[in-house]
Amino acid sequence: MQMQTIKKVASGAIGLFLTGATLMGPALAAADLSDFQNMGPSDTVIVVGANALTADVVGGINIGGKLAQSGIESATCSVSCADGGTAQVTDGVKIETSSKKLRLKGATKYAHLDAVRDKMSSNDLDLLAETTLTYADGTTTTLNQVLDLGDKTYVTFGEDDPEGSVDTPRLILKTEANEPLYILTITSPTGLETKSEDNDGPGLAGQDIVIAGKTFTVSGNDADITSTKLTLYGGGEEKTLVAAGDAVSFELDGETHTIRMTSWTGTGTIKGVFELDGVSYTKGANSAITVDPVTKSKVTIKKVEEVKVPSIAGGAATEGAQATIFVGSSEVVIDGTSAPGSVKVGDSTISGAEVAIVNSSATKISKIEVTYKPDEYKVAQAGGVIEDPIFGIFDFAFAGVTPDLQSDTKDKIVVEKNSNKVKLSFTNRAGDSLSQDMYLYDGTDWAIKATSSRVIESGNNPEVNKTDYFIVSDGEYSHVLQYTSIDTDKDILTIKDIASGDNIEVGFTSGTANMYLGSTSYALSGITQSTPYSFVVDSACIDTCTMSAGRSVPMFTKRGARIELNVSTAEPAVFIGETDDLVDTDKINLTIYAQEKITGTDIEDVDLDNKADLIGGGMSNVADGKVYHGVTIYGTFVVSDTDADKVTLYYPDDQTYANVYVMKAGVSPPTTTTTGTEVSQTVEVEAPSLGTGIAKLDSEVSSVDKEEKNLILVGGPVVNNLVAELAAAQKTPDTAYWRSDLVGKYILQSVGDAFAEGKTAIVVAGYEAADTQAASLKLATEDVSGAAVSCMGTTCSDFVYPVEEEPPADE
Repeated sequence: MQMQTIKKVASGAIGLFLTGATLMGPALAAADLSDFQNMGPSDTVIVVGANALTADVVGGINIGGKLAQSGIESATCSVSCADGGTAQVTDGVKIETSSKKLRLKGATKYAHLDAVRDKMSSNDLDLLAETTLTYADGTTTTLNQVLDLGDKTYVTFGEDDPEGSVDTPRLILKTEANEPLYILTITSPTGLETKSEDNDGPGLAGQDIVIAGKTFTVSGNDADITSTKLTLYGGGEEKTLVAAGDAVSFELDGETHTIRMTSWTGTGTIKGVFELDGVSYTKGANSAITVDPVTKSKVTIKKVEEVKVPSIAGGAATEGAQATIFVGSSEVVIDGTSAPGSVKVGDSTISGAEVAIVNSSATKISKIEVTYKPDEYKVAQAGGVIEDPIFGIFDFAFAGVTPDLQSDTKDKIVVEKNSNKVKLSFTNRAGDSLSQDMYLYDGTDWAIKATSSRVIESGNNPEVNKTDYFIVSDGEYSHVLQYTSIDTDKDILTIKDIASGDNIEVGFTSGTANMYLGSTSYALSGITQSTPYSFVVDSACIDTCTMSAGRSVPMFTKRGARIELNVSTAEPAVFIGETDDLVDTDKINLTIYAQEKITGTDIEDVDLDNKADLIGGGMSNVADGKVYHGVTIYGTFVVSDTDADKVTLYYPDDQTYANVYVMKAGVSPPTTTTTGTEVSQTVEVEAPSLGTGIAKLDSEVSSVDKEEKNLILVGGPVVNNLVAELAAAQKTPDTAYWRSDLVGKYILQSVGDAFAEGKTAIVVAGYEAADTQAASLKLATEDVSGAAVSCMGTTCSDFVYPVEEEPPADE
């Protein structure tokens, strides 16, 4: 702990001390640097001195980034919330609306991106927000941007990637070859001036232009800018060389490069002397140094300017210079001279990129239209993206489908060979699991039988003998039942529900009875009390239940799939009908069939028939000719294992839809998880409003800000007037204390009730500008606690200010 002891204080000062107004100031409210973790952009202002160095500004940016993060949180939104609109996604937009979801290819509606969202503007995607271009003379123009989605981009199944990234059939996002993936249109109501001031116009040379949220710098060479061509530099990172001798390193194509500003020349319009990888260049504003001659990646010099460097000791400011540069930026040429025009990045012309530039006059561009039409189809499997190769601004991200192909929320229907039998397994509408042999081959014929002696009666009004099985259905709930016994003394039938295992006792009178299953009553008649102990189910298929010609009473799965058996002995088959009311397509039926061998009694195989109802018109091999996959446009996933003679279907509750996003490049879309029939999306919600601003100069801070906001004060008393006010009140070190006790150090100090009761100011200051920048990084990246700390390098200790006093011994 650092402490300063005052040996002698005048008696007048003692009086002030007793009234709470000593030279050291009033007693401070409890404050802690950890309070910063609870501050957010809506209740905090970062204050930088109007005359501060750029390093102080960088420090403020570091702290601002941390504050902005505190305003972002996670929220969960289920499908039901889409009834009134879709959830907003940071840095992206989902190809979906409140009334339209992206279906799988083959549906009659909403299968292509543009059928769901034709165009996107700033209302849909922040990257397309209207921007302002400012010319060198201060005049401005606006840029509006619209993104058209391609009409041949969709989610499909079973196709391989021409580039080899998809080596087995699966769901993919695909765009057709030579068809637009997107068209980006940029318009300017007043037109973009292409000429420089010398040619009667403000000119684009050297100016910044924002395309879909990414800043490019227009070439400073007039020859690179015409009414049909623009040369831009972008893709790099902006850096500031704050003084002569300052250097930055950056990576490009796997190699590290270093650029240093060694000195500057001239006055007024000045030039910097730069050293890139040991080679010296003299460059002014709006110029570039080529780093790689192949990609034409460059360091672009945006500006070189004189600055005044203030002294921490309060002396006269010295002359200096600093430069703002883009490092690692690539040359992008948008050329609409011929039709169709082209886009060139470095020395490479982007295959599939087409450009059209429209002029409102000989010197003005009113519209730029960039189309990407890949010359071979592009795909992205679930979790992947189709990248924008032109500007590198956005990705088309495929986050999978809802529900997943093998989601636990789907019905699982299995048809499999069991020696000379065919077994059917599924979960019924009541949630009970059924696994039952449904077909038997006796060496001569097929029959709907569980065993050689037990028939499965499945038609309307079937006659059921004791030990036989039979199927009943009311059009929603179905039951596979077995007539197990009869008590002729008590006139009671016992019938077993195979799926639930329940035994149902049915009393009868004069050979008739009513069997109740839930709210449905089935009439039994002709009950005999001698061999074969039979009865007739007067209607095994009642109410809304209908039967297809030649098929059995339908059974229904938990999710509503309709299952029927073929009663013909020629070719035993299980028919699976997708029975929900679909949004976009007619109902689909799949037929799973079994065939007998030429000799013997074993079934040759169990396989899928009418494959034309699958996406792509058939099944796709995924494992050495033994396992095949297929997907219907409704979203039923089919797995056929010919080695095991088994077909498994995963049937969804509702029609499957695809989760496709247009996202800022490099940003992952929200993940989707399925629980029951509800889909949860983890999305980022917008930070609270910044109100009057998250950052201000000290000259802009109002009395209201001091009373209502917490303040982060960057810089010491020499460069920040609010810190100087606190120093005058002896709540933080003044210039003299810095000179004597804080040389080479920086401090982080939490000042409670700094300018108003209940409001905290955190002082972030260093002896030199670099020390202040180090202090800001520590606050932004570490959980700092305590009232104050002072640091030199990485070594920090508790710091006390105001300093403690030792009152005079005799008074």
